[in-house]
Amino acid sequence: MIITNLSDSELVDLYKQKLDKAFVGELYKRYTSFVFTICNKYLKNVDDSEDAVMQIFEKLFDSLLQHEIQNFKPWLYSVAKFHCFHIIRNKQSSKE
Repeated sequence: MIITNLSDSELVDLYKQKLDKAFVGELYKRYTSFVFTICNKYLKNVDDSEDAVMQIFEKLFDSLLQHEIQNFKPWLYSVAKFHCFHIIRNKQSSKE
């Protein structure tokens, strides 16, 4: 099996079955720049965006097991957007 030839859905399903982090690693390769772009749009800071990307992908190991994902890319967009909102909310509340 060549992992790069698998669809996103296949990677998610195989990760859930085998708990092999290589499947999430492939999703990371495919979507790092996508998630960074989303984070940078909301956070407007390269360093914060890079940190957020790492946090989001670290959480994926658990999140993929907890959620039934129909379309990975739109789901990942939502995860990234809400993660950024959480960061922004925490920064605003720490300033008060």
